[in-house]
Amino acid sequence: MKNHKTNQYYKFIMNSKKLFVPLFLLVMFFSFGQERDITVNFLTKEVGEIPNDIKPGDYYRMVINNINLNLWKISLNTGDSVTITKLQTPTFGNVKIDELSSIVSNLMSVTSSSKANTENIAKGIGEIINFYKEKLEDNDELIAERILKEKVLLSGYLSKLNKISTGLDTLKYNIAKLQLYYLDNEDIIKNEGFDLNKTIKEIEKYRTEIIELKESIEGDKSRYVDIFYKRYVDDINKKQEFKDSHKLILDSYNKFESTLSKIFESINSENAIMLLKSIVFLKPKCQTYTSLPIQFNGDKAIVKLRIEPKKEDFNLQTFEMPLIFPVNDYNYWSVGISFYGSNLYNEKYSSISEPVTDSTKVYKLFKEDNQKSEIGIATLLRFGKKIKVYKNDEGKKLGIHGTIGPGVSIEEKIKPRLLLGVGFSHGYKHNIALDFGFILGYVQRKSNAFDLDVEYLEKPENVTVSKLSSGGFISLGYLFTF
Repeated sequence: MKNHKTNQYYKFIMNSKKLFVPLFLLVMFFSFGQERDITVNFLTKEVGEIPNDIKPGDYYRMVINNINLNLWKISLNTGDSVTITKLQTPTFGNVKIDELSSIVSNLMSVTSSSKANTENIAKGIGEIINFYKEKLEDNDELIAERILKEKVLLSGYLSKLNKISTGLDTLKYNIAKLQLYYLDNEDIIKNEGFDLNKTIKEIEKYRTEIIELKESIEGDKSRYVDIFYKRYVDDINKKQEFKDSHKLILDSYNKFESTLSKIFESINSENAIMLLKSIVFLKPKCQTYTSLPIQFNGDKAIVKLRIEPKKEDFNLQTFEMPLIFPVNDYNYWSVGISFYGSNLYNEKYSSISEPVTDSTKVYKLFKEDNQKSEIGIATLLRFGKKIKVYKNDEGKKLGIHGTIGPGVSIEEKIKPRLLLGVGFSHGYKHNIALDFGFILGYVQRKSNAFDLDVEYLEKPENVTVSKLSSGGFISLGYLFTF
């Protein structure tokens, strides 16, 4: 009896091993996910495949292809059933790109104002009176010569100032043209080549020239005002022409100083760095934006993608697009009823009596013709995944799943059953399920206490006993996917 039970357990373990391999492959099938990148082609305005198999705790990224990040600013607002997080768009360091072009505009205003100032200076220098020696006394002649000398000096400074202003204006124009090239998606503006190192050297050269020019002007102004004017102030104030010329000379020096200060301020260390950054951080017209990984923490993720122009004067529209996923969760689980058929069965025996004498008789056991199968009903827990077998969405109707659950046989004596296996489903929410696998339960078998060849004086009772047995099953049922 003990050996018989041992053989039954051994048979159960061997059947379990046969089932282990397909179940292991099924688990591995559900364990591997796809890459969690959500792609948007900004050029064609198309969205790639949405990750519908994402699970809580997984990460995903937003990838936007073919976008000009010199023109557009991207912002993401993500949310799920647990958290709502405002994401900062990755930019080029902490540089405020929108403010860089304003440096060029400021340079334009400075060079424009310096041009107006130089015109005013030129006008003032032109109004300085030319004197003739025969009309002047000794001190007057000396004053007139100095006034003419100051006029020549100021004219020379004016020429240098105009050269610096023109050079800076050309530099500004080249930088602005380069910026427009990277903002132009239609390739109307051509890139004629831009040497950054040359631009840096030009800025350094203009800084040096402005400093040297300002020092020269301040020196000549000091020599004129502190030495010459103080010495001949009485003689200068005697003649209106001298007074007017002195005022114009002094006004010209002051305007030179204020104009040079404004120009130098436009290319001081801070503004020069910002000006160069407006070139350095220009990126190719066609780029790929990739967000940092975002964790999925709920049943549904909502990503609000906003792409807007960096400046209003770009005259471009704003794009907004909400993304909600997973749209369809292709993983499913369900509890459903199925009818099954299996190769488990109960043995049946009958006894007949034969008279030996008038007062005695004997009994014999006969084995009935057994139908070596049974039918029953089971409540099965199914967990699986819809798989894509066609290119269209119809392919998502087919699912593969694992199944486990209790059942009972439908016969005279109801027996409990345990079913374990795999199966297929077909449908979206409402599905037909076909399952097959391993079934375990107690069946009726002839007791070892009885023998078919033995005659018994008394009618045999309890000929069969319950024994644990295993077999295979196939079932057909209904499931509603969650």
